[in-house]
Amino acid sequence: MIKEYCSVTQIENEWRKISEQGNINYCQSYLWTKYTEEFCAGNIFKKLYFGNVRYFCYFDGDNCTMILPTQLKGKTAHLLGWKTPNDYEGFLYHTEVWGGVLRDMLDYISTRYGIKTFDFGFNTPKQNNFIPLLTELPENEWIIEKEESFNVMLPYTFESFEEYFKTLSKSTRQNYRTAINRLRKDGKSFSFDFYENEIPEIEMNNFLKDHKERLSNRYLNNRSAIVEKTLEPARRLIYGKYRRDGIAALSMKKGNNQILAVMKIDNKNAAYYYGLISESSEMKRINFFRVCVNDTEFGFYSPGMILGMEIIKKYQAEFSIYDFTKGDESYKYKFGCQNEDDFFVRIKRK
Repeated sequence: MIKEYCSVTQIENEWRKISEQGNINYCQSYLWTKYTEEFCAGNIFKKLYFGNVRYFCYFDGDNCTMILPTQLKGKTAHLLGWKTPNDYEGFLYHTEVWGGVLRDMLDYISTRYGIKTFDFGFNTPKQNNFIPLLTELPENEWIIEKEESFNVMLPYTFESFEEYFKTLSKSTRQNYRTAINRLRKDGKSFSFDFYENEIPEIEMNNFLKDHKERLSNRYLNNRSAIVEKTLEPARRLIYGKYRRDGIAALSMKKGNNQILAVMKIDNKNAAYYYGLISESSEMKRINFFRVCVNDTEFGFYSPGMILGMEIIKKYQAEFSIYDFTKGDESYKYKFGCQNEDDFFVRIKRK
């Protein structure tokens, strides 16, 4: 039996029960899903932009075996998180669920809402075993398209930070030492703060304010000031006060399993890393959802690289994976990161 719901709060017990199997990413956690839903729903402008949020659940008797969170827009069903800053998307299902469940779910949504295309973004095949479900969709009814992608991450398998540091390139090690020496030579005071789970409101507001300014500067570099000023009212109606950091703002205020690391130079905030933690029986992973660096004032001292090193030095093997998420920015590879295969699936009704 398939049932549908308008809010994840209606299926909290079912969501948490499936989540207990582990191997989910932070975007699939109950709380983050709740924050994403709040970000995407609310007013008519959000509905027009993000579509309708719906949760489809497959029940085998009283047992929920699959939950598909969606944003329905036109004739396309996107996974919840579409048009948001979420790096990963996915739906929940029991590890032993059979492919016919997915087929029945797609048939139901397609028939009820006239959906012709399902856009599914996922983490990695290794973590959600999604491919076997796809193979059971009838070829005469569905067209399956798969696009390869990747995430950037550091698997931490070292006995100590010193052992890890030795594996980095000679230029990275030298640049790190040079950045520290510059701070000391110029008489700069610097410190590091790590806030776990509960984040002080003042630090949260400083981070959100600085990241919003960074995004604004990026927009201004790409558009004229007049265009940016014209778009601002619409952007506020859709994204709210914190723009695309709205989900992070909700999580910081209410969430747990999170870390905000801050580097200060001369008592001014120079760099931030905002990390979200996901844990299973197999691994504990920190996902760097946001990185913000004040390059304008402190770029000469490379605070982003220094703070990243300090995070790894502090936590070391506490995390199996330091996940720098999507995007191939060069700074990520300086930490010894490597690419992990990812994929995006599009399923079309013939």
